Amino acid sequence: MHTGGYEVNLKQLSDLESVNESVYKEAGFELNAQSIKTIYPEIFHWLDLQDVNVIIILVLMILVAGINMISTLLIILLDNTTTIGLLKAIGAGNDGIRKIFLMVSSGIVGIGLIAGNVAGLLLCWLQYQFHLVSLPQESYYVPYVPINLSVTNILLINAGTLVACILVMLIPSMIVSRISPVKALRYE
Repeated sequence: MHTGGYEVNLKQLSDLESVNESVYKEAGFELNAQSIKTIYPEIFHWLDLQDVNVIIILVLMILVAGINMISTLLIILLDNTTTIGLLKAIGAGNDGIRKIFLMVSSGIVGIGLIAGNVAGLLLCWLQYQFHLVSLPQESYYVPYVPINLSVTNILLINAGTLVACILVMLIPSMIVSRISPVKALRYE
């Protein structure tokens, strides 16, 4: 009876090279040990390309979201120029007024995060349960888009998004210091 080969499954892909080397040394001269990266290098090249695409897409999404947040806060500030002038006239400082607008815009971001999380998690759950998005297996080596949900990743993404949005919103909130109470109240 002959065996064509053995397969060793690993929990961590990072252990692949060290385990492959250990198996190769233990196998002896009449046997050969090859890693999955050696047998199917095109899969791993494809995965590396996907990582680059993900980074480019994320950078573009962050830029678009940042510009969107800046324009939203500018609209809020311009709509409330009279209110800012009135607050300054009764003695409110620029930092206090800026905090008010940052809190309002943070509330808008919070609502967006909650709605985005609900929609995203629902879509992920649907894909996980029903495999709605299928892939041509000959090109992608899997029949459907796999889903791996991690609570830690979701929380980190949400925290990062909130911090990035608040940092981006600091830029237009500096306009508060340039609004003169006299000019703001004169045109009302």
